[in-house]
Amino acid sequence: MTGALGSSPVSVALDGRGSAYVTVMSGELRRVDLAGGSTSTVAAGLGNLRGLDLDGQGSAYVGSFEGVLQKADLLTGAREEIARGLGPVHGVSVAGGRVYVASGDGSIYKAEKGQQTERVVTGLGLPLDLVADGDSAYVADVIRGTVGKVDLADGSVTTLDSGAYEPQSLSRGADGAVYFLAGGEFHRVDPVTGRKTTAARLTSLSAYDFTLAANGDAYVTSSDGSLWRLNGLAR
Repeated sequence: MTGALGSSPVSVALDGRGSAYVTVMSGELRRVDLAGGSTSTVAAGLGNLRGLDLDGQGSAYVGSFEGVLQKADLLTGAREEIARGLGPVHGVSVAGGRVYVASGDGSIYKAEKGQQTERVVTGLGLPLDLVADGDSAYVADVIRGTVGKVDLADGSVTTLDSGAYEPQSLSRGADGAVYFLAGGEFHRVDPVTGRKTTAARLTSLSAYDFTLAANGDAYVTSSDGSLWRLNGLAR
């Protein structure tokens, strides 16, 4: 779709209004016009960026490998620090006014502006991505090779899948299923029954992260500096 994202695009999030936002390891938050493919820089100098999510109110939350969580205004690029000392931040998810962070120290943290950061889950391997949903979160653990459902109240983890090679990214579909990327394949797992199917295979794309649009299309960041659309992954 576009190749103007820089050498190392990482996470991607959609605003539902025709734009995608992508973090780049060099410290930029980039905006992509999904209709025309043009790109622009929202903010720069944010650190060695990894995780990203939008709050639906005009702001992005971005996490860095240095363990800092920041909030950036999508219009002005103004940013403020929300928390630090989180360990390498790989995944960020906003739900119910709270921000959850998947850390390379094997934890999930909850962060709110002006509140003490809380470690809500410990003992994970290396969680690279998470999607919070109410009182639960779905987590891709690349070290343990699992996709799990985490109870954010008591920290317990239920394994949904343990048969995929290095799950690295996941997203929740409109059908309620969890879709995750592992070893160049997209898988669909039913969180109720645990049934897993392969949704798609990538043959010539080195993907890093993806997210699902409401219509089931997947938007995928690639190591070649591009953002790609995979039509109908979750249909």
